[in-house]
Amino acid sequence: MDRAPLRVGVIGAGSWTRICHIPCLQADPRAQVVALCGRRPDAVKAQADEFGIPCVYTDYRDLLEAPDIDAVTISTPNVGHYPIARQALTIGKHVFCEKPLTMNQKQSIALWRLAESNHRVHQVAFTFRHLYSSNLAKRMIADGAIGKIYRVAGFAEGAAGLRPDKPYNWRDSVELAGSGMLGDMGSHLVDLARYVTGLEFNAVAGNLHTLDQSAVGRSYRVTSDDEAEFLARFTSGAKGYFRITRIIRGEPRSYLEVTGTKGALRVHYSRGDIDTLYQAAAHSHQFTSVPLGPHAAPAQNHALYKMLSAFVAECVGEKRPEAAATFADGHRTQEVLDAVIQSAKASGAFAPIGGESL
Repeated sequence: MDRAPLRVGVIGAGSWTRICHIPCLQADPRAQVVALCGRRPDAVKAQADEFGIPCVYTDYRDLLEAPDIDAVTISTPNVGHYPIARQALTIGKHVFCEKPLTMNQKQSIALWRLAESNHRVHQVAFTFRHLYSSNLAKRMIADGAIGKIYRVAGFAEGAAGLRPDKPYNWRDSVELAGSGMLGDMGSHLVDLARYVTGLEFNAVAGNLHTLDQSAVGRSYRVTSDDEAEFLARFTSGAKGYFRITRIIRGEPRSYLEVTGTKGALRVHYSRGDIDTLYQAAAHSHQFTSVPLGPHAAPAQNHALYKMLSAFVAECVGEKRPEAAATFADGHRTQEVLDAVIQSAKASGAFAPIGGESL
């Protein structure tokens, strides 16, 4: 007997729902996007018409009360994640939420606890877990390919913040985003480090930088960070270094590098169009490509499709794919982000990671 499709409501009607949430869900035969919610009536109707979505809402509470919706995906400014996810879980919907999960760890652990107590599926949009390179690196590390890990480094660098014509985005506001580059790309790197290595953060020491708007000719005020940089200590004793910036000149770096007593691995991440893994022998500076197999041929945004497919799979009763990030992972990442912010306020002193559990 054929199973009825998972009926999904998408909350948020911006560029990311057009690039990611809607097309990825519609590509999965087990799911059906039945409703779309956005604050601007004209914009949400236009996007719904573009993708053939039958129902349109401008208030997420109305969408959540609809009886014909089994699950929701949340793609709003970060400040909206907690109240929307909390109500969705309370009503009984499965929830897929963009990262970072919340504005702070008090909110993130509350959502984790609520999702578990209500027995709802809960996943977070940590895309880079779904790369073939990330998962091969994880297996190689677990099998001892690079020995005992003693250093983890992550880089997410770009120059978008140096453009004087860069349009205002809600991520530029600390009130709407909680943090800027730290929450945007830093959350990805923190989660990827945890996932690939299996290590947990113990303490961090960092700083956040925001450019004077006059330095690049911006016509609006930015209150969130343009750049985040922090040292890390892991519970295993390994050390780490992370740099996340949108104000770098020159060649940017976008990879996670894990170094151990027998060598190193370097995962070059993307949404899927770049999916490569490199390995270096112990005491060598030369990285060589690790074959990922023909199934891993680059395809635009393939990690996004795998990510939403993992959510659908668990919602319809299949085993949760290993790469799927849960609200537990969202909370662990939020603990690290909060500690970096705390450290920055304390002039870069090391701040401990909470480690709070259910």
